[in-house]
Amino acid sequence: MKPTFIALLALCLCLGGCGKKELGQPSSTNPEATKPEPTKAKTTAGVKLWEFETGGWVNSSPAIGSDGTVCVGSYDKKLYAINPKSGAKLWEFETGDRVSSSPAIGSDGTVYVGSEDKKLYAIKTDSKGLAKSPWPMRGQNARHTGRVMKK
Repeated sequence: MKPTFIALLALCLCLGGCGKKELGQPSSTNPEATKPEPTKAKTTAGVKLWEFETGGWVNSSPAIGSDGTVCVGSYDKKLYAINPKSGAKLWEFETGDRVSSSPAIGSDGTVYVGSEDKKLYAIKTDSKGLAKSPWPMRGQNARHTGRVMKK
């Protein structure tokens, strides 16, 4: 009993020294490191095509619609739709709190995104669903309409 108590006490003392950091706060004290970075697109040669600056951190991964539209959330409480060729804003949708989750695009073009206001938003768009992916996956594409080949 006594060795168990001592082990638990030591564990509590070790864990008690671990501080809790507020989510979304940068760990660096360097002022340059605390500035949000704009979203950037590069060619396969590494040349920047465009960048899109939001009013907050971009912590989500972009979702790409079938028409190429890039959708990304930001800590400025907005979901943005961006033209993939020019980097120009097509539209924005404001939520009640920051958007740290990645958007998802349904087969009918509806964009779904969660916000830290504890809500899931469904935004109807003109998109016709997800972009077709050249990446190998079961069923060939996001709708799994391809035939599965047996060996």
